[in-house]
Amino acid sequence: MARKVGKINTIKADITMYDYMLIGESGLGKTEFLYEFGVKTTGRQDGLLILQFGRENGSDALPAFTDRVADWSDWGEVKETLIEERNTTFKNTKYIGIDSIDELFRLAEEEVVNMHNREARASEGKIKPTKSVNGAYGGYQNGQNKALDIVINDVMDLHDYGYRFFYIGHTKLRSTVDPLTGVEYEQLTNNLLAKYYDGLKDKVYLSVTAYNKRSFETIETVDAKEFGTNKKIKKDVGTGMNSRRVMMFRDTDNTINTKSRLKFIPSGEVEFSANSFIELVTDALEKQVNYYYGNLTQDKKDEMLKQQQEEISQAVSAKLTEVKSLNRDEMLDKIKSKFAELNQDVKESISNIVKKDGATNLLEASDKALESIVKLIG
Repeated sequence: MARKVGKINTIKADITMYDYMLIGESGLGKTEFLYEFGVKTTGRQDGLLILQFGRENGSDALPAFTDRVADWSDWGEVKETLIEERNTTFKNTKYIGIDSIDELFRLAEEEVVNMHNREARASEGKIKPTKSVNGAYGGYQNGQNKALDIVINDVMDLHDYGYRFFYIGHTKLRSTVDPLTGVEYEQLTNNLLAKYYDGLKDKVYLSVTAYNKRSFETIETVDAKEFGTNKKIKKDVGTGMNSRRVMMFRDTDNTINTKSRLKFIPSGEVEFSANSFIELVTDALEKQVNYYYGNLTQDKKDEMLKQQQEEISQAVSAKLTEVKSLNRDEMLDKIKSKFAELNQDVKESISNIVKKDGATNLLEASDKALESIVKLIG
């Protein structure tokens, strides 16, 4: 019998039930913002786990619940632990903070090169090795597509276990072309390839851009030379600069790259702080609920929230207990049926689980090891 399809969605009324992204200038305080968001929304130090990828060190001076991810192999082990210990070490953890998406994709690109070269070695000369993601899997951005795939697959796997994500990254000024008019304009946006940023931004409900808002007491236009050439140009020079930290949820002028799926999130600049973010998003969610359901009583809102939390908890429990309902032969069949489609880093994680178990192959692995593998591959 086919499964039942379709149900009326209930708007998620709690701020911790959504994924977010924050991009901003280096040194603006994004990691501190992330830490404060986690503590203030969950009421716990371990409510948000900050994972520092690669070369990031933004949480070193914060009393945060944090860990480092050195490379993609390390990320595979972290993912495995987050799943294995969902009901123990991470039972109170609602959020995984990714610091930063720049380093996350750098490590993913390194892994794609390694994956390609492993396949090249196994092909006995049929596939040429590469030193760059641009040359991986035949080029033409196939390497970048692979990098995006392995990132999205991993974060969505963890999503199934009840984790929500808060990504942070860096900004740059970039020329952008309007797809309808063909007009080029300058936009403050992310520091990533558009493919990576758009792919990840598609998975969040809010993408916020933070920056220093600078003002000058005097601005004078002077003669100057264009940087790197002898071409004469006019340049505005300012003195007496003041600066304040702001962020933007929605930009009607489209000069700041943002995204919101919330109808009542404000446009324009607001104070850059965790308190301001929480207040404005909470207010937007409440207005969203009132808009579609009318002005509900507090008891009704509490009942709605409790039901949603129970649904998430039940879904996570079902995911965690799904493996236990399989017998040994069913677990082996599931692993074998999915093995060919797994990327190389997952295959290596499986190999490591088998080795740690003291076995030489899947058939010799214990039931506990097989359960770990099934949880890993989803």
